[in-house]
Amino acid sequence: MIRMVTSLNWVLGFVALIIAIVGPAAYDNLIVKRERDAVHIALRAIIEAENAYFQTKRQYYLFDSSQQAAAFQLLRVKLNLSDTDYLYDVSQLPKGDLVVRAMTRPELFRDKVMFLPPATPPGIYRRIIPVRTSLDQIPTPVVQDVKLSNKSRGFQFF
Repeated sequence: MIRMVTSLNWVLGFVALIIAIVGPAAYDNLIVKRERDAVHIALRAIIEAENAYFQTKRQYYLFDSSQQAAAFQLLRVKLNLSDTDYLYDVSQLPKGDLVVRAMTRPELFRDKVMFLPPATPPGIYRRIIPVRTSLDQIPTPVVQDVKLSNKSRGFQFF
C-alpha cells in the first residue's frame, strides 16, 4: 500500500511540475493570443466605422464604455457586445488625435478562480488615429497597447 501511495505521489509531483513549466507558455499561446486577436479585429472594425462616420459628418463620434451599445448601433459596428469581455471607448486628445481603446471588463477579475489565471487576460489596447490633413485621407492607426506588467509568467525556460 505504501509503495502505491509513494508511486502516486511521484506521478502527481511530476505532472504538477510539467504543468508549472509548460502552463504559462500554453496560456500565452492559446488563450492570450486568441483574445488579443479578437480585440484587434474589434478595434479595426471600430476604426473603419469611425472613418466612415467622419467621411459623412466631418467629425468623429466620441463615446465612453457606458454608451458603447448605442454607439455601435449608430456607427453600424457589427460586434456582439454580449459575447465580448472588453469595454470599448473612443475619445479625442487635445491636439485632435482620435483614441480608440479596449479594456478588459473589471468584473472578470472578481469572478476568477483562486490561483488560476483569468479566462480573459487583462489588457488595455489602444489605437491612436492621427489628425487628418484632408477629408479624403485615411490615416494609419498607431498601435499603443498598454503593458500592465513587465513581469513574465512561469520559470522562463522557453
